[in-house]
This record gives sequence, structure tokens and C-alpha cells, in this order.
Amino acid sequence: MGTNEYLHRLNELHENNPNFNLQEKALYMATWLKKERPTLYSALEFDFENIEGEIYAQRECDSHNAEGLLYE
Repeated sequence: MGTNEYLHRLNELHENNPNFNLQEKALYMATWLKKERPTLYSALEFDFENIEGEIYAQRECDSHNAEGLLYE
């Protein structure tokens, strides 16, 4: 999954489930996955590390753009 698809799907996840604790759920899922499917966990970790910088860069751009809207 690339950066744009990840960000899009993450937004959908928040829209469809606005009241659940995403961080705790993600930690539980990661812990289970690492225990039960370590090879898959490693592959997902590798894929994330390949797009991690792009994700943070996009978040920074979004934050900067939102700040600009506040001052207009």
C-alpha cells in the first residue's frame, strides 16, 4: 500500500469509526500479528518503513496548510 492509499484508507477508518480508540486497537493488532504471524508482521513493518518519511512529510504539509487557513 502506498502513501496516498494509506492516508485515504486511514481517513475512511476514522470517518466510519469516530468513537473508538484507534491507537489502542492498532497496538493490540500489531502485538497479535507479531506473535501469530511474525513473517507478515515483518513484511508490513518493512513496507511501512519504506513510506514512513512520505507519510510524515504529508502530515507536515497538511498541518502547514491548515495553519495557513487559520490566518486568512
